[in-house]
Amino acid sequence: MTEEASLRFERYQLTDDIDHRLEPKRDRDRLMFSYAVQRLGGVCQVASVVDGHVFHNRLTHTLEMAQLGRRLAERLLDLAPASLDLKVHLDPDIVEASCLAHDTGHPPFGHEGESALNACMEVGPQVDGFEGNAQAFRIVNAIEPYRPNLIGLNLTRATLKALTKYPRYSATGEKKYSWYSTEAPVVEWMYGGDFQMRTIEADIMDLADDIAYAAHDLMDFTRAKVIPLYSLLNSRDSMDYVYAQFLKARTRHAKRLDPISLGELMRSVIELNHEYDGSRMQKAQLRQSSSNIIKYFRDEMGVASDDKGFPQIVFSDDARSQLAFFKFLTEFFAQEYDQILSQRMGYNKIVRTIHFAVSESLANGRPAPVPRGEIDTFSKLSEVMGVDQASKRSASDFVCSLTDLQAVSIYQRIEGISSATFLRYSDG
Repeated sequence: MTEEASLRFERYQLTDDIDHRLEPKRDRDRLMFSYAVQRLGGVCQVASVVDGHVFHNRLTHTLEMAQLGRRLAERLLDLAPASLDLKVHLDPDIVEASCLAHDTGHPPFGHEGESALNACMEVGPQVDGFEGNAQAFRIVNAIEPYRPNLIGLNLTRATLKALTKYPRYSATGEKKYSWYSTEAPVVEWMYGGDFQMRTIEADIMDLADDIAYAAHDLMDFTRAKVIPLYSLLNSRDSMDYVYAQFLKARTRHAKRLDPISLGELMRSVIELNHEYDGSRMQKAQLRQSSSNIIKYFRDEMGVASDDKGFPQIVFSDDARSQLAFFKFLTEFFAQEYDQILSQRMGYNKIVRTIHFAVSESLANGRPAPVPRGEIDTFSKLSEVMGVDQASKRSASDFVCSLTDLQAVSIYQRIEGISSATFLRYSDG
């Protein structure tokens, strides 16, 4: 192993483990069998089950994204010229590991839960808010149980960098960031005090996330008849209307796109012969369409050297804008769907209620709504920050250990709603 590779695959906590697997494979396997990844099977992606429709949850999205990230990495390794020596900077197992870890910081109920927790943290100049990416970094480094004598999963430097989508702290004032101040020692070790731009492995992880979201969630909501995909493909008025909304929401991307050529692209990758009716043929057409979208954006990717000789992904501005539009379709139509809107209102209330109950009990020494043993980050946090902020951060950690159904159950207990009472009211 070269000196550069040994630094990439070094771990923050030194151990005497002896294993036949290479370090990147060990990272991938640790994450695959982690509680944090397993929990994602009970966390919704965009919407929970609506009218009996099956949507991707966080786990199915994560597994498909991880497979896609690995394939994109393998393709770039095949495409790269020998002079680039891409293998020194890119390992498919590291990409897959970062993909598996990327959503572990999401609380119950997806982005609605994330917004609720950020509001609960009372963000200020010296106070970290809540951000899913930063929470994922915190989970793998400080929370996930793996070995009795270790803290977190003790991942390699390469995987932690690949997980760093936004290489900055919350104190920068940006909406998106990858680290809380609580993980500063790991971050300093990771970069050696010299912060860099994100790695090519992080770039692949990010693109795999976007492509999987664009392809799979678009098909989910078409099957649920939330997105009128056939009308968009065949009605210029429908396309013009949605494009106008895209222009308002994504001005930077929309300026690069022509709605006519965008419509032609959609018709070239989406196969749908009439309004979706749930037939086996149309399910197969949507499955083919999902595959076509992935292949299209995969083929738009390349690799080259930047001005410092480091490898970087080549992905045109037009392709990024097209991908942004495919993602926007789901965002736009899902937010227009009344049942999802009403769900989100409830999601926000559940998360806020649990966070307040847990943080108040910790800060004031009162009985918690759950066994104290399940809230195990408070004592350590209170040693390095005030009790108030330690209780809020620990409450956020706890909420991010729950599935959607666990959160509903705890909320009902806090509010005094027993299952029997709930059934009586629901029966009228």
